Amino acid sequence: MDTNEWTDFIEEVRGESLRLMNEGKGDGTIYACYDDAKMISVFGGLTMAQAFDEVASLDGATMAHYAEIMATADVAQYEIPTAHPTCDWMVEGYPTDAPEGWYPDSPSDLVRPCGAEVTVLPNGWECEAGHAHYSDAVHYDDEAIAVLKELGIALAPNARRMDGTPV
Repeated sequence: MDTNEWTDFIEEVRGESLRLMNEGKGDGTIYACYDDAKMISVFGGLTMAQAFDEVASLDGATMAHYAEIMATADVAQYEIPTAHPTCDWMVEGYPTDAPEGWYPDSPSDLVRPCGAEVTVLPNGWECEAGHAHYSDAVHYDDEAIAVLKELGIALAPNARRMDGTPV
């Protein structure tokens, strides 16, 4: 097969895995977990029909456990994938990794992720630069706070500004 034929073949096999998953007949392992090289090594010598049969077999092999995994997924504890998560709030400032001689030619050039180290909490997160988000809080922007106060409407008892600071 040439490159285009391999690309089409891989796309068809992934599509079959996705179709089986959407129909509840497979768990999508081939679609989600097999890169191109793995696809070629597993399905490369097969016809399309044989490849589809193999996808059904492989994706169906763990299907009996799929419902059990999904039912417990919301109570499972997962570790954060990076050793030191960083804050992705967008802030204004000169980029620290700009090459020598670089200068901003647009205001958007000065907008970048905060990048400060994050501490994960049971109810959200806080970063070393002061940004935070709490899942058990009601967040208001400054304009909403001003309007509600002007109208005499009380803010929620767990009110916080958008950056996570208490109101």
